[in-house]
This record gives sequence, structure tokens and C-alpha cells, in this order.
Amino acid sequence: MVGARAELRRAVEAAPAFVIGGRPCLDLANTCEPRGGVGQERGAAQQEYLGDYAALVGWAVRASLIGTATGVRLLEAAEARPTETRRVHRQAVALSDALYRAFGAIAQGGVPSAVDLDVLKAVYADAMAAATLKPEDGGLTWSWSPEEADLALPLWPAAFSAIELLTEADPRRVKLCPGGQEPEDPIRCAWLFYDETKNRSRRWCTMEDCGSAVKSRRLTDRRRAARKPAAP
Repeated sequence: MVGARAELRRAVEAAPAFVIGGRPCLDLANTCEPRGGVGQERGAAQQEYLGDYAALVGWAVRASLIGTATGVRLLEAAEARPTETRRVHRQAVALSDALYRAFGAIAQGGVPSAVDLDVLKAVYADAMAAATLKPEDGGLTWSWSPEEADLALPLWPAAFSAIELLTEADPRRVKLCPGGQEPEDPIRCAWLFYDETKNRSRRWCTMEDCGSAVKSRRLTDRRRAARKPAAP
């Protein structure tokens, strides 16, 4: 028990420091950077946050998809089922990649590929097979028992939210953060998020990160331009 708790604590601390996607599926898609080769040409190394199964569980706790007790229980189960653990980890990385490609295509006015949708549908089918309906706010909602011992549990809320986003939400609100496009920046951000502002005005993953960096750079550029001597 102590070992699993310590492992989970380390995994949560190593997970991305903020969750910005607005939907679990987009946050899972954002667990690797830079994406699609963007940035490698500038010498930036790719960071995969889902390095192993413990990292997946740590991310799910950080994203509030599962609780700490559930995370500990999953890590204990994973230790006893190494073959299944490796399979679920591969499935998690494949789903993350597929979600990024699918929603990245939507954010740029395209459509997801059938291959990526098939990856999503396979996880979604497993999720719905294990889901139950429970009362909530006067209605019913799908949920998964926190006592569930299936190692794929952290993936299920993400798959469910992806189908919900594809079928019920406004695809025009799925966006890619444009931060980091200047030559001096090591990578382009390109993280995905769902813009819930009334007039779809959100541009950045966060104002504290890309938004403030771009605004600061623009302010510096304006100041430099203002200092230039007038042409004779």
C-alpha cells in the first residue's frame, strides 16, 4: 500500500502542471508535446507525459478523472498484472495520439480520419460496457464505479467525453493554441482546448503561459517601433 501511494504521488507531481483543455479528451490529447513534428526542427525534444502506466494514473488523478484512492488501487492491481498493464499503457498512448489528430483536424477545419475514430470507438465500447446509470441533478448520467479494478478505467471518461464532443458540441469551439510561433521560441504550443466563451474569443491555452508571452512580445515590438527615429 505504501509503495503504491508513493508511486502515485510521484506520478501526480510529474503530470502536466495544468489542465487546460476543458474536456477530458482534449486534456488526454495534450499529454505529449510538441505534436506532429512542430518544434523538432528547432531542436526541441519531444516530451511524452504518459511514459508508463503509473504516469497515466497520475495524469488521471491530476485531471480529476479518478480519485487518489482509486489511483492507488489501480497501481496495486497493475503490479499484479504486468502484461495487461503494458497493453493498457500502449492503448492510452494510441488513444492520446488519435484524439490529438482527430480534434487537431477539426480545429483546422478538417474531419477526423476513420483510423483515428476506430481507435476511439474501441475504447468507448469498453467504457460503455462497464458504465452504469446513476441519478444526478434530477436525471441520469453515465458513470464508472470507483471500485472498478479494470486498468483501463482512466481512459473511459476521456473516450466518453470525446464521443460527446464529436456528436453534441460545437466543433468550431475546438481550437489549437497558436503560442510559440516566433522563431526564437523552441516549440509551438499547439495544445488543444474547447473555447466556452460566449463569442468564441479564447485564443490561448492559458493567459499565464502563451497569452502573456505573446502579449509581452507584442508590447516589446511596439516599444521598439516607437523608439525608431522618424525617416528624414
